[in-house]
Amino acid sequence: MFVELPVEDASNLLLPATALTTGCYNALFRNCKSLITAPELPALTIGDSCYREIFSGCTSLNYIKCLATDRSASNATMNWVSGVPNTGTFVKNPNMTS
Repeated sequence: MFVELPVEDASNLLLPATALTTGCYNALFRNCKSLITAPELPALTIGDSCYREIFSGCTSLNYIKCLATDRSASNATMNWVSGVPNTGTFVKNPNMTS
């Protein structure tokens, strides 16, 4: 059983890893309906299933900054923003081509 904490602004939360391994942040904030601002995601390379469902179901989320330039790993971002409104702000690394 999961209990949702009343987290609205996670922008000050540090996720300092810059190279991520398999599943490391998989579903970390899944269904956190009160989350409005995500923590910065500074990793340039994302491992298999690392961001899979990380923000899935976060229906209030309106700001994500993801600095990745390589998300070619298997299921690296599968369903990572499923259910997140498409009206917010998404900031990407200027070197990201997709």
